[in-house]
Amino acid sequence: MSSTPPDAIRPPSSGPERDPNRPTEGGLPSEEELEARARECFTQWGVIDLLAHIEVVWNRRLSTSAGRAHPRRLQIHLNPRLLARVPERVDEVLVHEAAHLATVLLHPGSRHHGSEWANLMQQAGHEPKRTHDFPVQGLRRSRSYFLHLCSGCGERRIMDDAQAPKGCDCDPALTDVFRAPRDKEGLSALNRHRVG
Repeated sequence: MSSTPPDAIRPPSSGPERDPNRPTEGGLPSEEELEARARECFTQWGVIDLLAHIEVVWNRRLSTSAGRAHPRRLQIHLNPRLLARVPERVDEVLVHEAAHLATVLLHPGSRHHGSEWANLMQQAGHEPKRTHDFPVQGLRRSRSYFLHLCSGCGERRIMDDAQAPKGCDCDPALTDVFRAPRDKEGLSALNRHRVG
């Protein structure tokens, strides 16, 4: 049983919008199924304060993080793009993040991946690992925009990747790639850039 006073537990307030009719990608469990699994863990760990308030959200804005715990909002965000690549590891990531929420209540002031957190992971049947080894190729957000400009046909494509596949049928040697910062000014500069 948690020693946290009831007024310290707040219902979820903000975060990515939840669409109950949205199908999950790659056969991933629904947010409701994930919340049920998180409640099982909290019951096992004796953290009944979290049972009615936990919210699990698939968050496409995460790039290479598998998940994140938000203790103040009582939310767990999971990365559907990454976990669709390793669906057999969803439970491990959910339990990892749920253990963070439980540790905050059961052991205030403890280390983020300390022994208390590791013990909860083991109780739930998972090895306590701080980081993942999932394939993240193609998930990192570029800090630049790239203009692919063909001097043969004039095709212009602004992409996130300098190595983006060519779209026109011209000789690849005719395509120049220009880079600009990933902001309004950089995008504007690439839009103004012309052949010649």
